Amino acid sequence: MEEVMDFDKERRQRELHLGVLLSPDAKVWRYLDFPKFISLLENSSLHFCRSDLFKDKFEGSFTKSSVKYREDKWREHMPHIPEQHFDHFKEVYRFQKQEERKNFYINCWHMNEYESAAMWELYGIRGQSIAIQSSYRTLRELLPINQSASGQPEEGHVDIGLVQYIDYEKDPMPQIYSFDPFLRKRCSFSHEKEVRLIYQASTKSGSYEKRPDGMYEFKPSDGKPIIREHGVSFKVDLNRLIQEIYIAPDASIWLKELVESVLLRYGLPFGVNQSNLNDSPIY
Repeated sequence: MEEVMDFDKERRQRELHLGVLLSPDAKVWRYLDFPKFISLLENSSLHFCRSDLFKDKFEGSFTKSSVKYREDKWREHMPHIPEQHFDHFKEVYRFQKQEERKNFYINCWHMNEYESAAMWELYGIRGQSIAIQSSYRTLRELLPINQSASGQPEEGHVDIGLVQYIDYEKDPMPQIYSFDPFLRKRCSFSHEKEVRLIYQASTKSGSYEKRPDGMYEFKPSDGKPIIREHGVSFKVDLNRLIQEIYIAPDASIWLKELVESVLLRYGLPFGVNQSNLNDSPIY
Protein backbone atom coordinates (compact mmCIF):
# COMPACT_ATOMS: atom_id res chain seq x y z
CA MET A 1 0.00 0.00 0.00
CA GLU A 2 2.83 2.39 0.91
CA GLU A 3 4.59 1.62 -2.39
CA VAL A 4 1.39 2.49 -4.32
CA MET A 5 1.16 5.80 -2.45
CA ASP A 6 4.80 6.57 -3.27
CA PHE A 7 4.14 5.84 -6.95
CA ASP A 8 1.08 8.11 -6.91
CA LYS A 9 3.13 10.89 -5.31
CA GLU A 10 5.88 10.53 -7.91
CA ARG A 11 3.36 10.50 -10.75
CA ARG A 12 1.67 13.66 -9.44
CA GLN A 13 5.03 15.41 -9.08
CA ARG A 14 5.91 14.53 -12.67
CA GLU A 15 2.55 15.80 -13.93
CA LEU A 16 3.08 19.01 -11.97
CA HIS A 17 6.37 19.59 -13.78
CA LEU A 18 4.64 18.98 -17.10
CA GLY A 19 2.08 21.65 -16.22
CA VAL A 20 -1.55 21.38 -15.20
CA LEU A 21 -4.39 22.30 -17.54
CA LEU A 22 -7.56 23.44 -15.83
CA SER A 23 -9.65 21.84 -18.58
CA PRO A 24 -8.71 18.85 -20.74
CA ASP A 25 -10.96 20.40 -23.41
CA ALA A 26 -8.68 23.45 -23.75
CA LYS A 27 -8.24 24.31 -27.41
CA VAL A 28 -4.86 23.89 -29.09
CA TRP A 29 -3.84 25.10 -32.53
CA ARG A 30 -1.16 24.16 -35.03
CA TYR A 31 -0.33 26.77 -37.68
CA LEU A 32 1.10 25.37 -40.92
CA ASP A 33 2.13 26.36 -44.40
CA PHE A 34 0.49 24.44 -47.25
CA PRO A 35 3.33 21.89 -47.84
CA LYS A 36 3.35 20.93 -44.14
CA PHE A 37 -0.43 20.63 -44.20
CA ILE A 38 -0.22 18.24 -47.16
CA SER A 39 2.50 16.28 -45.37
CA LEU A 40 0.18 15.90 -42.37
CA LEU A 41 -2.60 14.54 -44.60
CA GLU A 42 -0.33 12.31 -46.68
CA ASN A 43 1.40 10.67 -43.72
CA SER A 44 -1.38 10.87 -41.09
CA SER A 45 1.46 11.68 -38.71
CA LEU A 46 2.67 14.44 -36.43
CA HIS A 47 6.31 15.30 -37.11
CA PHE A 48 8.61 15.87 -34.11
CA CYS A 49 11.76 17.93 -34.79
CA ARG A 50 15.02 17.18 -32.95
CA SER A 51 15.38 19.88 -30.31
CA ASP A 52 18.93 20.97 -31.14
CA LEU A 53 17.77 21.87 -34.67
CA PHE A 54 15.35 24.59 -33.51
CA LYS A 55 16.30 28.18 -34.31
CA ASP A 56 16.28 29.21 -30.66
CA LYS A 57 19.84 28.59 -29.44
CA PHE A 58 18.57 28.58 -25.83
CA GLU A 59 16.60 25.39 -26.50
CA GLY A 60 17.23 22.90 -23.68
CA SER A 61 19.59 25.25 -21.81
CA PHE A 62 19.46 26.34 -18.17
CA THR A 63 19.13 29.69 -16.44
CA LYS A 64 22.15 31.29 -14.78
CA SER A 65 20.72 30.90 -11.29
CA SER A 66 19.91 27.21 -11.83
CA VAL A 67 23.49 26.52 -12.95
CA LYS A 68 24.87 28.35 -9.92
CA TYR A 69 22.50 26.45 -7.62
CA ARG A 70 23.53 23.01 -8.88
CA GLU A 71 27.26 23.85 -8.81
CA ASP A 72 26.95 25.22 -5.28
CA LYS A 73 25.27 21.95 -4.26
CA TRP A 74 28.04 19.92 -5.88
CA ARG A 75 30.66 21.91 -4.03
CA GLU A 76 28.72 21.43 -0.79
CA HIS A 77 28.76 17.65 -1.24
CA MET A 78 32.36 17.52 -2.55
CA PRO A 79 34.15 20.04 -0.31
CA HIS A 80 37.62 18.51 -0.68
CA ILE A 81 37.72 17.90 -4.43
CA PRO A 82 40.61 19.80 -6.10
CA GLU A 83 39.48 22.82 -8.12
CA GLN A 84 40.90 21.39 -11.33
CA HIS A 85 38.87 18.20 -10.95
CA PHE A 86 35.78 20.18 -10.01
CA ASP A 87 36.10 22.32 -13.17
CA HIS A 88 36.49 19.17 -15.26
CA PHE A 89 33.36 17.71 -13.69
CA LYS A 90 31.39 20.88 -14.52
CA GLU A 91 32.64 20.91 -18.12
CA VAL A 92 31.68 17.29 -18.75
CA TYR A 93 28.23 17.79 -17.23
CA ARG A 94 27.55 20.86 -19.36
CA PHE A 95 28.64 19.03 -22.50
CA GLN A 96 26.42 16.10 -21.54
CA LYS A 97 23.39 18.39 -21.18
CA GLN A 98 24.15 20.06 -24.50
CA GLU A 99 24.43 16.68 -26.23
CA GLU A 100 21.25 15.46 -24.53
CA ARG A 101 19.25 17.85 -26.69
CA LYS A 102 19.81 15.44 -29.58
CA ASN A 103 17.69 12.84 -27.80
CA PHE A 104 14.64 15.11 -27.52
CA TYR A 105 12.08 15.48 -30.31
CA ILE A 106 9.35 18.11 -30.10
CA ASN A 107 6.07 18.98 -31.82
CA CYS A 108 4.67 22.44 -30.99
CA TRP A 109 1.08 23.66 -30.54
CA HIS A 110 -0.47 26.97 -29.45
CA MET A 111 -2.99 26.99 -26.59
CA ASN A 112 -5.74 29.55 -26.96
CA GLU A 113 -9.52 29.70 -26.88
CA TYR A 114 -9.38 31.79 -30.06
CA GLU A 115 -7.18 31.96 -33.14
CA SER A 116 -4.11 34.16 -32.83
CA ALA A 117 -3.20 37.05 -35.13
CA ALA A 118 0.44 36.72 -34.03
CA MET A 119 0.56 33.03 -34.94
CA TRP A 120 -0.82 33.75 -38.42
CA GLU A 121 2.03 36.21 -38.91
CA LEU A 122 4.76 33.98 -37.51
CA TYR A 123 4.02 30.65 -39.14
CA GLY A 124 3.50 29.76 -42.76
CA ILE A 125 3.52 32.01 -45.81
CA ARG A 126 1.48 35.20 -45.87
CA GLY A 127 -1.93 34.51 -47.36
CA GLN A 128 -1.25 30.77 -47.61
CA SER A 129 -1.30 29.61 -44.00
CA ILE A 130 -3.57 26.97 -42.52
CA ALA A 131 -4.45 26.23 -38.90
CA ILE A 132 -5.89 23.06 -37.46
CA GLN A 133 -7.67 23.23 -34.14
CA SER A 134 -7.79 20.32 -31.70
CA SER A 135 -7.86 19.91 -27.92
CA TYR A 136 -5.47 18.92 -25.17
CA ARG A 137 -7.61 15.89 -24.37
CA THR A 138 -7.48 14.70 -27.98
CA LEU A 139 -3.69 15.00 -28.19
CA ARG A 140 -3.33 12.96 -25.00
CA GLU A 141 -5.72 10.27 -26.23
CA LEU A 142 -4.04 9.93 -29.64
CA LEU A 143 -0.38 9.90 -28.63
CA PRO A 144 1.29 6.85 -27.06
CA ILE A 145 1.54 6.48 -23.30
CA ASN A 146 4.19 4.00 -22.21
CA GLN A 147 5.07 4.50 -18.56
CA SER A 148 6.18 2.44 -15.61
CA ALA A 149 3.96 2.09 -12.54
CA SER A 150 5.59 5.23 -11.10
CA GLY A 151 4.90 7.24 -14.24
CA GLN A 152 8.44 7.21 -15.60
CA PRO A 153 8.59 7.16 -19.42
CA GLU A 154 9.64 4.06 -21.30
CA GLU A 155 10.50 3.62 -24.98
CA GLY A 156 7.89 5.17 -27.29
CA HIS A 157 6.22 7.39 -24.68
CA VAL A 158 5.16 10.95 -25.58
CA ASP A 159 4.77 13.63 -22.90
CA ILE A 160 2.54 16.69 -23.22
CA GLY A 161 3.60 19.77 -21.30
CA LEU A 162 2.99 23.49 -20.98
CA VAL A 163 5.89 25.82 -21.67
CA GLN A 164 6.67 28.34 -18.93
CA TYR A 165 8.27 31.66 -19.87
CA ILE A 166 11.01 32.90 -17.55
CA ASP A 167 13.92 35.31 -17.22
CA TYR A 168 17.10 33.34 -17.97
CA GLU A 169 19.22 35.99 -16.24
CA LYS A 170 17.72 35.54 -12.79
CA ASP A 171 14.84 33.04 -12.57
CA PRO A 172 15.38 29.54 -11.14
CA MET A 173 14.67 26.43 -13.21
CA PRO A 174 13.81 22.97 -11.84
CA GLN A 175 16.36 20.24 -12.56
CA ILE A 176 14.46 17.13 -11.50
CA TYR A 177 13.28 15.73 -14.83
CA SER A 178 15.23 15.64 -18.07
CA PHE A 179 12.37 17.44 -19.87
CA ASP A 180 12.41 20.43 -17.46
CA PRO A 181 14.64 22.71 -19.60
CA PHE A 182 12.54 21.86 -22.69
CA LEU A 183 9.44 23.26 -21.01
CA ARG A 184 11.07 26.64 -20.33
CA LYS A 185 11.61 29.48 -22.78
CA ARG A 186 12.59 33.13 -22.53
CA CYS A 187 9.88 35.68 -21.76
CA SER A 188 10.27 37.11 -25.27
CA PHE A 189 8.40 34.06 -26.58
CA SER A 190 5.46 34.28 -24.17
CA HIS A 191 3.05 35.20 -26.99
CA GLU A 192 3.44 31.62 -28.30
CA LYS A 193 1.48 30.10 -25.35
CA GLU A 194 3.11 26.86 -26.33
CA VAL A 195 2.02 23.31 -25.62
CA ARG A 196 4.77 20.81 -26.41
CA LEU A 197 4.60 17.17 -27.35
CA ILE A 198 7.93 15.65 -26.27
CA TYR A 199 9.48 12.34 -27.20
CA GLN A 200 12.76 11.34 -25.55
CA ALA A 201 14.79 8.76 -27.46
CA SER A 202 16.68 6.12 -25.53
CA THR A 203 20.30 6.90 -24.68
CA LYS A 204 23.44 4.81 -24.99
CA SER A 205 25.90 4.14 -22.21
CA GLY A 206 29.40 5.45 -22.69
CA SER A 207 31.95 8.02 -21.59
CA TYR A 208 33.01 11.57 -22.49
CA GLU A 209 36.55 12.18 -23.65
CA LYS A 210 38.29 15.49 -24.21
CA ARG A 211 39.67 16.07 -27.70
CA PRO A 212 42.88 18.01 -28.54
CA ASP A 213 40.76 21.04 -29.49
CA GLY A 214 39.39 21.22 -25.93
CA MET A 215 35.91 19.96 -26.84
CA TYR A 216 34.41 16.75 -25.52
CA GLU A 217 33.28 13.72 -27.47
CA PHE A 218 30.90 10.96 -26.44
CA LYS A 219 32.29 7.44 -26.86
CA PRO A 220 29.58 4.72 -26.82
CA SER A 221 30.42 1.65 -24.76
CA ASP A 222 29.64 -0.68 -27.66
CA GLY A 223 31.92 1.28 -30.01
CA LYS A 224 29.14 1.73 -32.56
CA PRO A 225 28.41 5.26 -33.87
CA ILE A 226 25.13 6.87 -32.86
CA ILE A 227 22.76 7.45 -35.76
CA ARG A 228 20.28 10.21 -35.00
CA GLU A 229 17.25 11.20 -37.03
CA HIS A 230 16.48 14.85 -37.77
CA GLY A 231 12.94 14.09 -36.77
CA VAL A 232 10.51 11.33 -35.84
CA SER A 233 6.81 10.92 -36.63
CA PHE A 234 3.86 9.46 -34.75
CA LYS A 235 0.78 8.17 -36.54
CA VAL A 236 -2.51 9.81 -35.54
CA ASP A 237 -6.16 9.46 -36.52
CA LEU A 238 -6.80 12.69 -38.44
CA ASN A 239 -10.57 12.31 -38.11
CA ARG A 240 -10.12 12.57 -34.36
CA LEU A 241 -7.18 14.99 -34.28
CA ILE A 242 -8.74 17.69 -36.46
CA GLN A 243 -11.75 19.47 -35.00
CA GLU A 244 -11.70 22.60 -37.17
CA ILE A 245 -9.64 23.88 -40.10
CA TYR A 246 -9.00 27.57 -40.77
CA ILE A 247 -7.22 29.43 -43.53
CA ALA A 248 -5.40 32.72 -42.98
CA PRO A 249 -7.40 35.94 -42.74
CA ASP A 250 -5.61 37.33 -45.83
CA ALA A 251 -5.97 34.12 -47.88
CA SER A 252 -7.73 34.25 -51.24
CA ILE A 253 -10.82 32.18 -52.05
CA TRP A 254 -8.72 29.88 -54.24
CA LEU A 255 -6.84 28.58 -51.17
CA LYS A 256 -10.11 27.74 -49.41
CA GLU A 257 -11.33 25.87 -52.49
CA LEU A 258 -7.99 24.09 -52.88
CA VAL A 259 -7.93 22.95 -49.25
CA GLU A 260 -11.52 21.71 -49.53
CA SER A 261 -10.62 19.78 -52.69
CA VAL A 262 -7.56 18.21 -51.07
CA LEU A 263 -9.57 17.17 -48.01
CA LEU A 264 -12.12 15.43 -50.24
CA ARG A 265 -9.32 13.59 -52.02
CA TYR A 266 -8.05 12.27 -48.69
CA GLY A 267 -11.58 11.33 -47.61
CA LEU A 268 -11.64 13.80 -44.72
CA PRO A 269 -15.12 15.28 -44.16
CA PHE A 270 -14.10 18.70 -42.85
CA GLY A 271 -15.35 22.13 -43.75
CA VAL A 272 -12.85 24.98 -44.10
CA ASN A 273 -13.30 28.23 -42.18
CA GLN A 274 -11.94 31.54 -43.37
CA SER A 275 -10.41 33.41 -40.44
CA ASN A 276 -12.55 36.44 -39.60
CA LEU A 277 -9.71 38.55 -38.23
CA ASN A 278 -9.87 40.80 -41.32
CA ASP A 279 -13.65 41.27 -41.26
CA SER A 280 -14.87 44.85 -41.50
CA PRO A 281 -15.69 46.51 -38.19
CA ILE A 282 -19.16 47.88 -37.39
CA TYR A 283 -19.59 51.42 -36.03
